[in-house]
Amino acid sequence: MNQVSDLMGESMRETRRICLYTETTTVDRLHEEHEAIFLAIKNESPDLAATSMKEHLFNVESVLSNYMRSLSE
Repeated sequence: MNQVSDLMGESMRETRRICLYTETTTVDRLHEEHEAIFLAIKNESPDLAATSMKEHLFNVESVLSNYMRSLSE
């Protein structure tokens, strides 16, 4: 479990680094996405929380896909 946990932590740090330094992603955008997730949970809106989390993960996936594509060009 510790190995998986360490790997996940390293992966999240690298993802954060890539997301924060790409042109299409800003700190403000990431903050807004996380705030939307938090507020949905705080307001006990599980459907909105799930939707907000899915949108956030989709955006992160898109940024990472673009980043990986740019490395292969």
